[in-house]
Amino acid sequence: MKFLRTTFLRFMNINKALGIVIDKRLKDLRINRNDFCEKNDIARSFLYKIIEGKSSPTLDFLLKLSKALNMTIGSLVTKAQKLNL
Repeated sequence: MKFLRTTFLRFMNINKALGIVIDKRLKDLRINRNDFCEKNDIARSFLYKIIEGKSSPTLDFLLKLSKALNMTIGSLVTKAQKLNL
C-alpha cells in the first residue's frame, strides 16, 4: 500500500511539473493561454487542468501540445522530469 501511495504522489508531482514547463514555455513564446488554445484547437479547460497538475494528458495530446509549443515531446517530458527530481 505504501508503494502505491508513493507512486501516486510521484505521479501527481510529474503532472504539476509538466504544467510548470508548459506555462513557462507559453510565457517564453509571449502568448497567453486563451490565444494559444484558440490557435491550436485545444480546449482551454483541459489545458488549464494540465497546467494546474489536475489532469493527466494522453500521449496523443502531449504530441499535439509539444508541436504547438515548437518542442519535441522528449524535451517537454525531460524538462518536467528534471523539475520533479
